[in-house]
Amino acid sequence: IDEHEHEGELRLSNRPLGQVMLVDNAPASAPLLVVDQLDVHKGQAVNAGETLCQLVDLSRLYIEGHAFEQDAAALSHAAEQGWTITAILGDPADGNVVEGLRLAYLGNSVDRESRTLPFYVDLLNEVVRDTENGDHQRFITWRYRPGQRMQLEVPIEEWTDQIVLPVDAAVQEGADWFVFQQNGKRFDRIAVHVRHRDQRSVVVANDGSLFPGDVVALKSAHQMQMAIRNQSGGAVDPHAGHNH
Repeated sequence: IDEHEHEGELRLSNRPLGQVMLVDNAPASAPLLVVDQLDVHKGQAVNAGETLCQLVDLSRLYIEGHAFEQDAAALSHAAEQGWTITAILGDPADGNVVEGLRLAYLGNSVDRESRTLPFYVDLLNEVVRDTENGDHQRFITWRYRPGQRMQLEVPIEEWTDQIVLPVDAAVQEGADWFVFQQNGKRFDRIAVHVRHRDQRSVVVANDGSLFPGDVVALKSAHQMQMAIRNQSGGAVDPHAGHNH
């Protein structure tokens, strides 16, 4: 349609029509905001610009860790190598372990009192409960919450060709470490060299004491050790076995 020279009159046009596309610029998924603090109440009069509430986006959090200043180089090296970080919430035996996390960045200043350097790890959150009451009020519960305490495991060295077992698979007797290897219907106590031990696992040197594919008791090594000690009357024969 063209405009006519007289105001308010229109006439048909011979101009070619072009295809018009409507584009939705809205984000595919808007952030799920939660009311963290409500500063007003129902029926209250408010002024322009006054804060009504505070909204938070808990879908992505940062875990703040603290390392000694001499560990800064090790943290930077772990980030450069792309090694992932493990976060433990509470007791590892409960399964509250988050693996595959990435170091976001290191702090640029050392705390004057504690002499520690802050570092931050990315943590993607997840909704564990999403309900709505009879008044159409929505309540969301997130798995991880600001203020929770976690323990971070940051790798500083990579070992290859080692044997990793659950922490309860090895038991210490004096300065020696042992695992229980299946031999028919019994378990034999085998001396091993433990290179590393933490709350969840032990790293055993692949020096010929054990081989990949050997069947070992993955738990209750301490109880099996005590049973051998009781049978022997105190001293433990390093070559003794335990019927199971």
